[in-house]
Amino acid sequence: MDLIICMGLPGSGKTTFAKNQNYNAVDFDCKYIRDDFPRNVHLYIKNNKVLVLDGLFLSYNDIYKLLSMFHNFYDKIDVVSIEYFIPNIKNCLHNDRYRRDISSNITIKNAKMDEINSLFISNLETDFPLLKNKIIYNLHEVGRKSMYQLFIDKYKLHLDKEEYVFGESWSLGGTYENCWGTGGDIEVEDKPSFSIFWDLLNDCLPDDSVLKEEVYNKFVQDDTFFEHDYYGGCETRGVEYFNAKYLFDYLMNNTYFRRNELLEELLND
Repeated sequence: MDLIICMGLPGSGKTTFAKNQNYNAVDFDCKYIRDDFPRNVHLYIKNNKVLVLDGLFLSYNDIYKLLSMFHNFYDKIDVVSIEYFIPNIKNCLHNDRYRRDISSNITIKNAKMDEINSLFISNLETDFPLLKNKIIYNLHEVGRKSMYQLFIDKYKLHLDKEEYVFGESWSLGGTYENCWGTGGDIEVEDKPSFSIFWDLLNDCLPDDSVLKEEVYNKFVQDDTFFEHDYYGGCETRGVEYFNAKYLFDYLMNNTYFRRNELLEELLND
């Protein structure tokens, strides 16, 4: 098994890196997972060819504690790769701005990171002789999120692979069945408000209902899909969606939005 450890300040890109590996990433910032991990190390090793550990690991002692949890399984580890994100306080503060409801500013500004180098690795190999010649490290510069990504973070938009945001679906009718084949009709539901979209517009644009309605008609689209179940039931459902990137580009070029406080927030370091 390959063990990948992400080491860096909040907002440095550790979690994004971990997700992009397309392997199981363990979030050590979650207390429940962190406390439960030592009891289940054998399961993580059994079920993963590559295991990514993502958390606020800043020091030699942090890495020591992690590797100590694998003490019965060093022979199962092929390589330990420490992905070290070089401290950049300014970029981390920028990137962390809307990631969570509570910021990590205090930690970013004050936490001390041990420097990683050949001596760091040599000391680990001394402390963990069964991992000798298995520990490597890679350095990563901390980039800066684009204004678009900050926009996504601020409004907690969940995108699919094509940058679309979907609202709550509703029933357009259908039929359900029973074991006798004598089911019934499914009632049509009222179309729900696309609250994600309207909340965003209310924050980004002035109190101009005509303008907001124009933006809604320009960007929000309807779609339908079908659901089937084991007993032969079939339902048609509707859903509204919009492309977040197209909307962002439009808002950035809209004179009303350019006077909005949000733009100054996004540009302010």
